[in-house]
Amino acid sequence: MEEYYQDALESTYSGVSGYIYSVDNIIDSGYELNIPDAATSSVAVSVSGTEYVPDAYEAMLEAEKSGLICITSQ
Repeated sequence: MEEYYQDALESTYSGVSGYIYSVDNIIDSGYELNIPDAATSSVAVSVSGTEYVPDAYEAMLEAEKSGLICITSQ
């Protein structure tokens, strides 16, 4: 994950909550999102799992600490 400017992740995501949704199957719509690891389906899909994230920035720091992602600055 690359920060576009110094402290971009913190200023953008600190204190921001949300959900991560997962599905078992999608039929790719072919629409390019330009969002890493995101997808769109051309038909309705059933959500198979959700994860609440109370603070997106803290979750990113935890993922980096666990070796799941690497955060770099330009």
